[in-house]
Amino acid sequence: MRNAGTRALVMGCFWVLATSVAQAATAELALDNDRSSLAFTTTKNGTVTEVHNFGQLDGSVTGEGIATVAVDLVSVATGIDLRDERMREFLFQTTDFGKAVFTADVSNILLSVKKSSSKTYEIPGKLSLHGKTQNVTANVLVTRGKKMWVISTTQPILIKADDFELGAGVEKLRELAGLTTISKLVPVSFVLTFTE
Repeated sequence: MRNAGTRALVMGCFWVLATSVAQAATAELALDNDRSSLAFTTTKNGTVTEVHNFGQLDGSVTGEGIATVAVDLVSVATGIDLRDERMREFLFQTTDFGKAVFTADVSNILLSVKKSSSKTYEIPGKLSLHGKTQNVTANVLVTRGKKMWVISTTQPILIKADDFELGAGVEKLRELAGLTTISKLVPVSFVLTFTE
């Protein structure tokens, strides 16, 4: 009887654990644009640094733990309308390349971060921008709430314009603005809020 009771207890614990893992693994999350942000920094003439952002982000995490975040490049916002127009036309070329898309496997995060806790991670993924795809690693802090996940960069991601064939666009912007230089190394940071 004692052995039978022990087996039943073990099987019950196993069932609870398996169910919990399955629920975590199949959780589907949606990006909340109103509580998310993505900013990038530009430096011109060697010393003048400005912070810009994008107004529209879309994203999700599938039941298998594949995260996708799409940045609407048309929504670039620098605080100067003419500069926004030039970025859309000459840098991002949004008529042909309207979005930048980052994808990553975050299934381990879904399984390891407990509710009401935070943990740091390195998230390797792929960034598709301007017709090119490159490997990118994001160092982030993941905070899990009751029905919310917040992922924020702990240090900027450094994007090289030439890796995505954006160097010519940067040079065109420099020429139009009459600047001496515009850096082709662009730090990017974000706060992404996903909800269940």
